[in-house]
Amino acid sequence: MGATEATLRRLLVSSLACAGLVCRPAPRAGAPPADAGTVVTVYIPQAMAQTVLR
Repeated sequence: MGATEATLRRLLVSSLACAGLVCRPAPRAGAPPADAGTVVTVYIPQAMAQTVLR
């Protein structure tokens, strides 16, 4: 086995290993999202607030 072939094999094996670690099953549909209950306050000028509320 030459150096080029060994390098290509290592690259292939490491790519498959990374793909196996990255691919995870989707979360269950009944589970709430991780950020459920987060409250965000946004401050905007009064003129813009009137436009947004219409």
